[in-house]
Amino acid sequence: MSTPVKKFGAIELALLALLVRDLDVLEGSEVRVGGDFPTSVDDFYIRIDKVPGGGNTSFEGDFLVDIEVFSEDYLRAEDISEDIEVLMLAHGVTSVVAGDQKWVFDGIFQNRGIADLDWDGGDDTHRLSASYSFTVRRGRA
Repeated sequence: MSTPVKKFGAIELALLALLVRDLDVLEGSEVRVGGDFPTSVDDFYIRIDKVPGGGNTSFEGDFLVDIEVFSEDYLRAEDISEDIEVLMLAHGVTSVVAGDQKWVFDGIFQNRGIADLDWDGGDDTHRLSASYSFTVRRGRA
């Protein structure tokens, strides 16, 4: 008889919890982080976007995520992007609770380094982005 497995929740919520917990510039607040494109930027905004790819087994899941930083100040966007990069790559095995689900990250890899992407938001906002893959353990039901 097989052991039932739990569904994965939203990886974006797990990353939001990880960033709020460990990224100093957020000071424990999720106000400057989300999944939508910003309509305006006050200092900075971090966008978490799950992109197609990855795969799952009954034991783990692989997720591909772009993390973008928007700011009117290029150096501010670059500094925050580098802080995120260091945070992501410094973690070995780490865990975070998002909602009622515990996420255990076994591996975090950078697939595409920080790059300045075009942004046609109609203002002087800079958009820096990096892509990461996350290997996450699946919980048991």
